[in-house]
Amino acid sequence: WPDMGEIDIIEGVNDAGANAATLHTLDNCTMSSSNMIQTGSLIATDCYAGRNSNTGCQVKSGNAASYGPSLNAVGGGWYVMERTSKFINVWFWARNDPLVPSEVKNGNGQVNPAHWGKPFANFVNNNCDLSTKMSPHSIIFNLTFCGDWAGSVFGCSTVDSTGPWNSCINYVNNNPGAFANAYWDIAALRVYTPGCSASSSLTRRSFDAHHRMYAHHLLGSHEL
Repeated sequence: WPDMGEIDIIEGVNDAGANAATLHTLDNCTMSSSNMIQTGSLIATDCYAGRNSNTGCQVKSGNAASYGPSLNAVGGGWYVMERTSKFINVWFWARNDPLVPSEVKNGNGQVNPAHWGKPFANFVNNNCDLSTKMSPHSIIFNLTFCGDWAGSVFGCSTVDSTGPWNSCINYVNNNPGAFANAYWDIAALRVYTPGCSASSSLTRRSFDAHHRMYAHHLLGSHEL
């Protein structure tokens, strides 16, 4: 790592703010908002994991309900990631969003992302060869307690003011009840691959409980 690249569909810490979709890569991979067609905001442009404390290139969603307690409050939602050799797109719709495409909501056998409107994140290959920076990936759901990022900014969070914890590790060790809602509740996970026709439609692949390579999922609860 990061030789094969990393795509963070959902990334955030300490219940802070909206979701940020992020890429972490080798050197010579940057993003420019002038080339990106998206509704979110590009807040970090250099994807190289060895620079800027591994911030990566980040796009912040404009939807406050896309992460943390706000995501819980709306009952979860749908995240979709579309990956090609030329771009990586990420969409989010809250559970009751009237704009969620019916084919996403219903888990159709075929979907067409060209009909979904702008993604909130649109990573493009203008200044980054995505075909070489991103290798075949597995999808991982994880909750990291403290760690490099959350631990280092813990003192800036509202949680730190609730007691003399001094550090993220002390807070976690002494407040197990604070993490009652720190879990993933996955209602559906689906993966689609390009079909054989000239259209932009993608066809859902079959899978079983032992095959976990998905990019379209309904989430409840949140990551802390």
